[in-house]
Amino acid sequence: MDAASTELFERFSAETRRHVDEVGAQTRSYFDEVKRALDILGRELPGLRGELEQLRSDMQESAVETRRHFDVSTEELRGHIQLVAEGHMGLDNRLSTVEERLSTLDAKVTSLEMRMERGFGGVRAELVHLRADLADLRHDLTQLRH
Repeated sequence: MDAASTELFERFSAETRRHVDEVGAQTRSYFDEVKRALDILGRELPGLRGELEQLRSDMQESAVETRRHFDVSTEELRGHIQLVAEGHMGLDNRLSTVEERLSTLDAKVTSLEMRMERGFGGVRAELVHLRADLADLRHDLTQLRH
């Protein structure tokens, strides 16, 4: 190898070493950051697991309490619905009774109307006869005066 090639090779080697050292330093720095982050995560992870377990427990307790509240509300609602249904049945029975009484009263009114019509028919006939008699009496009275 001649002197120019050797110099070029040494310069290239030095530059390569410097580049490798630089990349190595950056890589070490990156791995140091990763190690610090993992250390922090390792310290916080047990606390996070505890918080997660507590959250799960709280959610289960809340679900049980919500279910209990829902069951109580449902039973209350059933009771109210039952009362409304019973009230509706009572009103339905009363309405049927009123309808029956109304039908009976309607039949009685119709019967009375028919009897009155027949009775007034006789009264009308009598009135016609009385008017005729009155007219005859007036006529007779008028003749007597003259």
